[in-house]
Amino acid sequence: MALSNNEKMLLILERISQLHINKILRLKGFIVEKDESKRPLEILIYKGFSSCTTHSTDFDLDKPTLPRNANLIEAELLLAPMNPSQDKIVRGPLKIEEFLKESNWL
Repeated sequence: MALSNNEKMLLILERISQLHINKILRLKGFIVEKDESKRPLEILIYKGFSSCTTHSTDFDLDKPTLPRNANLIEAELLLAPMNPSQDKIVRGPLKIEEFLKESNWL
């Protein structure tokens, strides 16, 4: 099965994140359920790996983190290590595509 545009973008962001080990990229969006309702979606990218904080993900690294019905809206660049009670936002929120430019990770 071919990769979706979101999956391709996620792979690029994971590669860029390997070069910036003191940063975490948080992606926000939603998943459209079968009944048309929307469920929040949050994905963290750190040191080349993606992890979803709002729904379960497969342990198989060859399987995509993003479900097909995912809609990504914005991203924030955070300083690592992450402290959920006090985020240190370096940049954002911005359109996710802005973080495809490595200069926006500096």
